[in-house]
Amino acid sequence: MRMVLVIPMMMVACGENPADHTPDAVVTPAAPVTPEADVAPAEGQVALGGHIHFTGSNVRSSHTCRFDKWAGTMTPGASGAVEEMALEFTAEIESVFCDWETKPEGLAKLEKHLRAEDFFYAEAHPQAQFVSSKIEADADGSYKITGDFSLRGVTNTITFPAKIDMSEGKLNAHARFDINRSDWGVEYKGRADNLIREEVVLDIKLEGS
Repeated sequence: MRMVLVIPMMMVACGENPADHTPDAVVTPAAPVTPEADVAPAEGQVALGGHIHFTGSNVRSSHTCRFDKWAGTMTPGASGAVEEMALEFTAEIESVFCDWETKPEGLAKLEKHLRAEDFFYAEAHPQAQFVSSKIEADADGSYKITGDFSLRGVTNTITFPAKIDMSEGKLNAHARFDINRSDWGVEYKGRADNLIREEVVLDIKLEGS
């Protein structure tokens, strides 16, 4: 699944880690992929809307950001079962937009820094992508999604929990979980008196019919 990122704005109390309230994604190195020739879109493929948000934090505060330019698709399986569908999305890193509700002072500087080499390095790696490889049902009625997530030139396979509803041919999916940014080579630590946490919370909502 090719991907785009985004999440609703929220501020947290000083010192609180947003990732304390979300499950950790399971992350493993992705297997090498042999490039394939371009193929026509799969029959029944559906364009996706929704949002891709992420929240990062330091020891003093947090920032919630989104990607305003992204595109995704859902390809249904032959039987229409959730476990047989495929999801993908791609986000344009240059479109990152943060703290849209509060618009704090220095916002433009923050967004510029996120695009720079310390973080996403948008000049060299303009897109983030997710491509699903497996969707499994859990006993509690939720699902686990596995796929390859590419960011900053690094691809890892991740597995994360999600709520997925496919009623009357309409997809509604929502996942909220955290990853460790260093697994994708984002190593910037911040200032000694204001260290940036390793965990980043992703909030992804996908809709389509």
